[in-house]
Amino acid sequence: LYGNLYCTAPTAPVSSGATNVLYNGSDQSIMASIIPNTTIDWYSGSIGGTAQLSGSFSSPTQTNVGTYIYYAEARNSISGCSNVSAARTPFTLNIAPTSLTYVSNTVSRPYGAANPALTGSITGFVNNENEVSATTGTLSFTTSASTANSIGAYNIIGSGLTSNNGNYIFVQATGNSTALSITTATIPLTITATQITKCYGLTYSFLGTEFTTTGLLNNDVVSSVSLSSSGSISTANSAGSPYTIIPTNA
Repeated sequence: LYGNLYCTAPTAPVSSGATNVLYNGSDQSIMASIIPNTTIDWYSGSIGGTAQLSGSFSSPTQTNVGTYIYYAEARNSISGCSNVSAARTPFTLNIAPTSLTYVSNTVSRPYGAANPALTGSITGFVNNENEVSATTGTLSFTTSASTANSIGAYNIIGSGLTSNNGNYIFVQATGNSTALSITTATIPLTITATQITKCYGLTYSFLGTEFTTTGLLNNDVVSSVSLSSSGSISTANSAGSPYTIIPTNA
């Protein structure tokens, strides 16, 4: 009579779906609910398999990123009973990687100059982990900007690290895309008018190309300037020679 009334096969544990969590550096597990007077044994397979944990409402713990599947079997916990559920219920634990953020320090340089040293940091570690304990590689920062790039904002991108066990993924801070500023160079630009000779009584019409330059960077050019001189008119006499040629609107 005892066996007929009390030692019945318990209902299999019920899963409400996969448990999805982010890596947090600590042990994580799945909780299963069952009816009174039962406990749970966890296995690696739906049939047979290796026993992972016995007599616990929570599954074996996992820490690192990955997908873990355990099979829960309900067991009658009344003294003297050993009945188990007719089937095992699969429970899935998905541990997804947490984000680490490369944060570059902002820097600036004048146009045409070499890039300064690029530095930054990595943030987002959990559970007191750090770059040394949770990653391998060497933290570095680079930019796509060269001495030839014009005035403006350019990226500084972090890289070089690999997460242990895939527990972290790496992203760039929003500000990294404009962390390097190229500003106006303070190098003097000199425009020298070409010496011109004309005969008295003639008018000289400037083409805008009668000049040379010094101080330009990166093969930059000044294609034309406005040139003027009081000596270019037909009435300019030789007594006032030589006349100044003034370049403007370069």
